[in-house]
Amino acid sequence: NLFLEFYQPGRISWVQICLQAGLTRLHLVDPPARSKAPQARFGEFLRSRIKGSHFESCRQLGQERIILFNFRSADGPFRLYVRLWGNAANILAVDGQDLILDAFYRRPLKGETSGEHLTLPVIREPDEADRQRYPVREWPAGQDSFNQWLAEYYRNQAAELVFRNLKDRLGRQSQQVIGRLDGRRQSLARQAEQNSNPERFRQLGEILLAFKQQIPRGSHWFETDDWYNPGHSIRIGLDEILDAGANAVRYYQKFQMAR
Repeated sequence: NLFLEFYQPGRISWVQICLQAGLTRLHLVDPPARSKAPQARFGEFLRSRIKGSHFESCRQLGQERIILFNFRSADGPFRLYVRLWGNAANILAVDGQDLILDAFYRRPLKGETSGEHLTLPVIREPDEADRQRYPVREWPAGQDSFNQWLAEYYRNQAAELVFRNLKDRLGRQSQQVIGRLDGRRQSLARQAEQNSNPERFRQLGEILLAFKQQIPRGSHWFETDDWYNPGHSIRIGLDEILDAGANAVRYYQKFQMAR
């Protein structure tokens, strides 16, 4: 959003220019609340160039959604082209020769940056068929003017858009939290299943200690009779970096943690 303040003796007017997709518009508004936030780059540029200048005219270019503001300052003529083209909306500040001085959105690939020459589209003039195809909408009773209705309509639209965007963002955040919690739940379930019989880790450690002299370092596993399940054999996994005694200690540690 960009707000322009116009002054004439006994009257101050504010114009709001909105470039947000779905809300692009230009109309008179009540004085906006003063913000303590740092001035945006383009706002600072305009302050230095047109503050205190003389406003000469404003007009729409043909039937295009492009508005031209003409100013005159001590440095000469100064123009603002306001393009209200949905996702391609922009405000371009140019000198008397249409050389771009700055832009609300700098888009070098489209030639919309300082130092480039402004290239306008072919301007089509409206005819009677266009006026019938795109009539000015009627505003509801109770509104003093089309501008008042427009400002209130888009104020409500903007509030609804903010609500939807916030709802969508919170929805994405909650899904991310749910995903993390679900992953944690599955991890804990696996750990609970693995540790459902802590006593077994202690038994494996005792078996390893009993045969530690027979287990060479570097073994991946050790197979023997299962003392605690007569008639069955058991294969005990080993850390090949550790010797049998250290592997036994490792199983005792697992026993303590699982318990």
